[in-house]
Formats: sequence, structure tokens, C-alpha cells
Amino acid sequence: YNNGDGTFSYETESSLKHQLLNLSFTEIYNLSLVSKRLFNQAKISINPSLKLRNPLSKDHEYLRRSLVPSLLQNLKDNQNHQKKPLYLFELANTYLPRGERDLPEENPTLVMATSQISFRQHKGLVESLLNNLKIDNLKFKPFKKDSLTWDTAASALIYSGSKYLGTIGKINPQVSNNFELKDQVFVTNLNVSTISQIKGSTYQAHP
Repeated sequence: YNNGDGTFSYETESSLKHQLLNLSFTEIYNLSLVSKRLFNQAKISINPSLKLRNPLSKDHEYLRRSLVPSLLQNLKDNQNHQKKPLYLFELANTYLPRGERDLPEENPTLVMATSQISFRQHKGLVESLLNNLKIDNLKFKPFKKDSLTWDTAASALIYSGSKYLGTIGKINPQVSNNFELKDQVFVTNLNVSTISQIKGSTYQAHP
């Protein structure tokens, strides 16, 4: 996802963070190691995941294959301290196992989570972010299958032309209940590698 020395991705990540801070988002830093319970709450399968052989505790047992559960926990932790809408994001690697002796596949991922705003407002923030990075020709397509994590009637798959960027939408009410979230929550999950490729590709450089 970069030009060999990491600058491609680094520039994209810096741009994303800069734009998100301008859009009033707060950056969150979470540990890469999480519990199976956290993923169960979000109704996301923990497998395939890398599990530590000798974890220090059950709370830090698996390398994250998704950032969404951690951000939902952050929303829960912050909701009682905020009267105004919450705008949180995390930009970090997710990890997928490759083989028993191989290092995991690292995928830079961006998750944006909001509460106390409408879907239209959340979608507007995502469109502003991507348009400011010159990612255009955005399309929002319906889910093709049911999801335990997302409320598919109020969620969509995000594309730039034919390239899949990620998912946007409302968190399934059952998942919101699991995290004891009081307000309607919308989340966007974006693949930073794909954004980096599109941002650096020649077809994006039209006037």
C-alpha cells in the first residue's frame, strides 16, 4: 500500500488526521490487544485472529482484526461526560493471520464514530473528509447480506468508482444495547491502503 518506503501511507494518514481534526473529531489511541468479550459484544467474530500464547490477562489476548469494538467502548466510556455530540476516530493497524510462522498482515484502518447526530450529518462528514483528499465519484451501495454488527437498513458500502473503501452506517440496536450506548451511533470503517492508492493514482489528478 505504499511506494516501498512507507511515505505513501504516512502522507495519507497525516492528511486524514489533519482533515478529521478540522472536522472537530477527537483522536483516540487504543491498545492493539483486546479481549474476546469485546468482540462478542460487537457481534464481530474474533476469528481469524492472532491469539497470544501467554497473555497477561483475558483483556489483552487477541490482536485486533477490527477497530470498531474498541471505538464503541470509547463511546460508552465518554457518553456520560459529554452533553454535546461525540466525534471520535482511531487510525491504526488491524491484523490478520497469514500462517503459523508468518508475521500477520497489517492493514491501516480508519474508524470514525459519532453519537447525537443524524445519519445525514455523519455521512456529510465522511463525504467532506474524502472530498478534501480528492477522493471523488463516491457511491453508497446497499448491503448485499445481513449483518449482526450493522443495521443494514441504515448502512451502506462506500465506493469510489469501482473501488471499495469501506462501510458506513448505524450500529445494530442489539450491539448498542451490549455496549449500553444511550444515543444513536453511526460508524464509518475505511481502508486506508485503498484511499492511499486512489489518492496517489493518476486518474485522481484531473482538473
